[in-house]
Amino acid sequence: MNSLLIKWPVIVSILLAWAGLLANVTASSQEAGGAPVVVTGRLEVQVIDNFNQGISTMVYFLHADNGSVYELQFSGSPPEHLSTGQRATVTGHVESNKLRVDNLKPDPDAIMPAAGYGMAQR
Repeated sequence: MNSLLIKWPVIVSILLAWAGLLANVTASSQEAGGAPVVVTGRLEVQVIDNFNQGISTMVYFLHADNGSVYELQFSGSPPEHLSTGQRATVTGHVESNKLRVDNLKPDPDAIMPAAGYGMAQR
């Protein structure tokens, strides 16, 4: 009987750890392919220039209010007039650190950042 009492906390710990792991796997699978997520934060827009080929690419990130950073992936063209520092709410599907955008809604009540926001000061 004493050996069962000694093993009981170990058994409970193993079961709780297993349940926690199962919950994390379920949440990750829901983000990746299941229900869409809604994330609010600040946009970061980067221009990547390739001078050798004469092309430039726009890359969009969302710095979520919870501290996560997602690269935004649009199925078509992104909305016009997005700018760094602008607040937005994005609905989509998370895959690793990328957020496939189903809908992006800029916050119309947010004050737009001043010119030069995010740029190094001289």
